[in-house]
Amino acid sequence: MAKKIKKVRGDIGSRNREKLRRAKVKLDKVAAVLAAITVVLLLLVWNKPYDLSTTGANGFPALFLLVLAGVPLEILESLFRFLELPELVRACGTFPMLGCGAFTTIFVLWFVSRFIILKRYGQYGLRIAVNILQIICFWGAFQLLCYLTSFALEDSADDSLKQHLKHDTSNKK
Repeated sequence: MAKKIKKVRGDIGSRNREKLRRAKVKLDKVAAVLAAITVVLLLLVWNKPYDLSTTGANGFPALFLLVLAGVPLEILESLFRFLELPELVRACGTFPMLGCGAFTTIFVLWFVSRFIILKRYGQYGLRIAVNILQIICFWGAFQLLCYLTSFALEDSADDSLKQHLKHDTSNKK
């Protein structure tokens, strides 16, 4: 009688290997979509004022980019402050640095998901990471939609809603 062969933890079947390959491809696609959304939002606000305290339409993409780039920018800014380089500290508040920080965050999220989470938690951990990246993508698309809506309402001078609001504010005085 033949001896029964034990399955080793590293030996995965062809079905699981295919599921894992599909999960990796999905992660790559979601990260690429997130990078594309970031490029679009960065191009929309490239030479606009970088001020979130105003109610301009460019606040939506700037907020999305700032959330993505927050950690790398803070690390860079603290390093520049430690090295006493004030001109580089001021450069951290510009859109090129904001874009670089956002792309750094996207790359780090992809790299950690693809290699570290996959190795430690397997296919299910990778699926959770993909869902988190999809949430960020949907939020970026929502910010793009908010920007386009706000931009359309800012530029239309003959909008009936604006005329109605202008009429109501002039009557209250």
